[in-house]
Amino acid sequence: MRHRGFPFGLVVAGAALAACAAPPEKGEKGERLDEAAAHSKESARLEAAGDLAGAWREAGLAYRVAPSDATEARVEQAKARYGGKLLADGRAALDAGRNEDAVRLLTESLTLSPGADARGLLAKAQEAVDGARRGTYWQSVEAGTKAMAAHDWDAAVTHFAAAHASGATEESLRKEAFSRAMQQAEKASAAGDERTARSRFEEALLWGLDSDYVRGRRDAAEEARKRAHAAAVEAGTKAMAEHDWKTAVAQFGAAHRAGTSEDSLKKEAFCKAMLEAEAASAAGDERLARSRFEEALLWNIDADYVRSRRDGTEESRKKAYAAAVEEGTKAMVARDWRTAVSRFEAAHRAGTSADSVRKESFCKAMLEAEAAAAAGDERTARSRYEEALLAGIDAEFVRSRRDAAEEARKKAYATAVESGGNALAARDWASATRHFAAAHRAGTSPDSLKRESFCKAMLEAEAAAAAGDERSARSRFEEALLTGVDADFVRSRMVHLLPFDYVITVHEGVVLPFRPGTQKAWDGDESWRLAKSGEILAALSGIRAGDGSAVAKAGEAISTAIPVEMEQPDTYLLVTAGGQTFSSRDWVRHDACRPSWEFRIPIRASLASAPAVTIAVFDRDSGADDRIGSFQIAGAELFSKPGEREFYLVGEGGSLEAGGIVAVRLSVQRQ
Repeated sequence: MRHRGFPFGLVVAGAALAACAAPPEKGEKGERLDEAAAHSKESARLEAAGDLAGAWREAGLAYRVAPSDATEARVEQAKARYGGKLLADGRAALDAGRNEDAVRLLTESLTLSPGADARGLLAKAQEAVDGARRGTYWQSVEAGTKAMAAHDWDAAVTHFAAAHASGATEESLRKEAFSRAMQQAEKASAAGDERTARSRFEEALLWGLDSDYVRGRRDAAEEARKRAHAAAVEAGTKAMAEHDWKTAVAQFGAAHRAGTSEDSLKKEAFCKAMLEAEAASAAGDERLARSRFEEALLWNIDADYVRSRRDGTEESRKKAYAAAVEEGTKAMVARDWRTAVSRFEAAHRAGTSADSVRKESFCKAMLEAEAAAAAGDERTARSRYEEALLAGIDAEFVRSRRDAAEEARKKAYATAVESGGNALAARDWASATRHFAAAHRAGTSPDSLKRESFCKAMLEAEAAAAAGDERSARSRFEEALLTGVDADFVRSRMVHLLPFDYVITVHEGVVLPFRPGTQKAWDGDESWRLAKSGEILAALSGIRAGDGSAVAKAGEAISTAIPVEMEQPDTYLLVTAGGQTFSSRDWVRHDACRPSWEFRIPIRASLASAPAVTIAVFDRDSGADDRIGSFQIAGAELFSKPGEREFYLVGEGGSLEAGGIVAVRLSVQRQ
């Protein structure tokens, strides 16, 4: 059955998508019926609470989950009740004069339950709304027209804008545009902006409203503009005659906001040039002053006065130049390079000559050379001394300073390289890097550059390792190795600080054939005892660790003493390291006091943080397994010596250090 009219956009999209996407499962139909029943129950609850919209929504969800005649009927019933409520609410709003609310409610009602009552009521409500808007429109137009007649342009614009929020006619739009133009024209006129005022008055005339009044206002504004222009030009001309250039420029600028003429523009340009010329002259910038005086002469206004000012400035320029050059030369002779540079720069603001420029260049080079030498930057110092020699001034003094700087450079280089070498030997990478960098500010050699690169790489490698950045640390250690400096130490630091993959192989071992402290065998008849246990312990105490054959000797001592009828243990290993456990229980070595395990344990570790390794040997039984013994090896001690090793665990006097474990042979390989 196909349901029509329900807006399924109200249905929760996530529930529908989940229902469509989930794979069919046993009992899915039952789950859908349960969900539909829940929605139907919620619909009934909401309806009883007066929430008819919610009741309709929940009924639709029930139909969506489990379509049926019953759920469809419930949707139609809920929709009809909700539509009836909207109709009743719309009628009540209309009766209360809330016409816009009535239009909204009745429109929604028609979408659910089309009917003659709803259409009739909606027509009445819409007519009431339209009537109210027409009333508002004409009231605002009337008020705007009255304000326009009273030349209250602000009020007129406000009223016409309010009217056009409800409707519009060609006439009312024309009045609003006219009022806006007049509003802007009067504001511009009040602000003294007569140009803009005239433009807006002309715009107002285009609308053909109250033209005589507008022309009168326009002509008055034009007359005011002309008067303002003439007054400002007169004031500017008067200030120009008094050589008050700042006031003259301000007055001509004001005049040109009201209008322009060729003469007033020329006077303004003349006064600007004179203002800048006098300012430059007062600041001692005689070059710029002369340039601006020449510019002022081009306007052919008060030319004699301008020439006198120009010539006076030129004379001042020459005097200022000569005095500054003289002072600079004296300072140069006294080797006061900073003062000399300052005075030559002052001279060159007034003029130049080849000799003064050469002296300034010489003094600048010497100033920079001495500063670099004082800062220990002997390379820069030598370069600047060579530059000073090119000027051909006081060459003997410059050479002596250059040679002294060169000698100081060599000493500084040698001292810094020596300090860097000492710090390198002490593995103080930060100090070594700093000293080599200081050396290389004075000079370089392939060896010192190589050692600086080495120390930098080691400094960064150690820092990265401390921060746990294994990749960067490994990269920097490899970089240090490339320099060929102290390669064995670098490799040892890599092994100590960086994690490597190791493989521990427990090859074989030797265990006691009886439980320590008793003569009982590990397996078989518990009442059976080994009479020769004391002889075995005595033989084992005579074997010494480290002779390379402890496992073989211990195995032989035990095998010769074990009677044929005695059952030997079925051994396996349990190795723990750093929270990891490795077991060989599935590969038990049966009936052997000298089992060969060949059990491999992979471990990733660094020497700095290597975990201890515990090796335990168990006897596998049908019930609980017996722990034969165990011993622990420090991780750093184990991994620092790759290769094969034996651990002998019986002390002098036959003391047992690892329970029933006598000896173990293992090897460590770094991958």
